[in-house]
Order: sequence, then C-alpha cells, then structure tokens
Amino acid sequence: MAKIYNIGDASCGSLSSYAYIIMVIYYLQNISPPVLPCLQQLNKDTLPKNETDLNIDGWDCWFNRDLSSLKKIWPYYKKNTESVGELWLGFLCFYTEKFDWDSNVVCIRKNEVLTRQTKNWTKHRLAIEDPFELSHNLAAGVSQKSKRKLMQNN
Repeated sequence: MAKIYNIGDASCGSLSSYAYIIMVIYYLQNISPPVLPCLQQLNKDTLPKNETDLNIDGWDCWFNRDLSSLKKIWPYYKKNTESVGELWLGFLCFYTEKFDWDSNVVCIRKNEVLTRQTKNWTKHRLAIEDPFELSHNLAAGVSQKSKRKLMQNN
C-alpha cells in the first residue's frame, strides 16, 4: 500500500519500509490482547542479572532468545484471534486515532510508554525509535514534500 501511494521511500521525505515494520510490530505488541511480546523485556525480571546483561556501545541489547518457551512464559500466547483484515483496520485506526504522536515515541523494546520529552525528540512531527540505534528517529526525515506527493496521487 505504501508503495502504491509513494509513501514508502525515506529518500523522498516519507517513512521507510523499515519504519513501517517497526510501527506494525509496536501495534501488534500494544493491542489487547497482544499478538507479539516485547522480547527485550520478556522474562527479563525473572532471570539472573548476569544472564540479561548484554550492553553494546552503551545500549542494552539483551532479548529473550528462548522462543521455544514462549508458550509457557508469555501469558498472551495465541490469545488474539483477530483476522488479518481486522488487524489491518486496527493498525490504521491505532495510528490515526489513538496513538499520541505529539507526546509519544513508537518504541518496540519497552512495554511502557516512551515519551518524546524523555528522548528529547520534540523537533520532528513523528517519532519512531530504531531499536538497534536508539538515538536514531526513523521518522526524522518525513517532510511536507511526501504529504504533497500523497495528495497528488489521490
């Protein structure tokens, strides 16, 4: 869909396909019941500190690699029964009506809300955290040019 409307190319002032993927993951983590767990926080508090300590260049990069135990350790395993169509409509509704773009950051590495103020990301219209480079806002390059391009296609 983003390709059809020319809104999936960061070099042209819109979001990248990677940013859209992060948005989908975030949505699937935050619906009720969730479809996806937050692997970076899943079961972290029950494991010894030495097993969850993985810092790379000052960033906490640990995540739960034991997916075979997901059924046992994640209470929402296969609880969401929405169809793909319902999830798609929910995604659109979530980001157009529910997500607070003025205050919050799309962040897939935490279960709690991350604010734009906390990250000091108040300059750009949208805030989507790159989970591998935490100082990188994937939406920093979004411009009015992409909005004009979208309007021309409608």
